[in-house]
Amino acid sequence: MLVNSFGIFLTLVAAARLIAAQNSVTVHVPSAVPTDAAGPIDPAFVGLAFEQTDFYWYAFNSETGGPNTFSQNLVNSISKRTQSTPILRVGGTTGDKGSFNASLDLPVPRKSFGNTTVPNLRCKSAEECLQLGPSYFDAFKQFEGVKYMFMVPQMPPRLSNALKWTKAGLDAIGDKLEVVEIGNEPD
Repeated sequence: MLVNSFGIFLTLVAAARLIAAQNSVTVHVPSAVPTDAAGPIDPAFVGLAFEQTDFYWYAFNSETGGPNTFSQNLVNSISKRTQSTPILRVGGTTGDKGSFNASLDLPVPRKSFGNTTVPNLRCKSAEECLQLGPSYFDAFKQFEGVKYMFMVPQMPPRLSNALKWTKAGLDAIGDKLEVVEIGNEPD
């Protein structure tokens, strides 16, 4: 069976090469930029998105508790190569359904969605799993030379909780705020 499959594979490769040779295309590249061409892409176009549940762990090393130098180096390299200010979007579906818990010692409790072998770690929803403590927002202080697109929860009926989440985030972000996004991709 293996020999037969290999023979079919070789036949397909040969056929593909034959078709490619018969259907070659010639491309002419002008020596000057056409007058109706679009301008260069702004280097500040660069943006990165982090899911709300995971952002803290991109900012901090989960083993040492110190800064996540890999993430910092990545963002710094992008900034240097593009000579721009990267925009980091922190949000997503989990954040839209999450809540702020001012008395929480942990920044983000580590739980799992769906089925797991540890019953007390089962979560049926993001709302149940994603609770952010005050120290979560220290993650925004870990990246230099960036701006933030900060998503705040929209899901009703927790307006007062969303306001607490927003205040904690804005206090940490300070003048690095680019925009506040109310809800994840609201309709």
